[in-house]
Amino acid sequence: MAVKTVQAIVNGVTTNLTLNSSTGKYEATVAAPSISSYNQNSGH
Repeated sequence: MAVKTVQAIVNGVTTNLTLNSSTGKYEATVAAPSISSYNQNSGH
């Protein structure tokens, strides 16, 4: 018996990860946060 779904909590949001049987990896569709340090130019 294989685990087919996993829940991960990222930044307080519970995300369901589903096993992709063809790649053997867990995958999820995650919306990008509206506020992210990735888009902020703070000089770092």
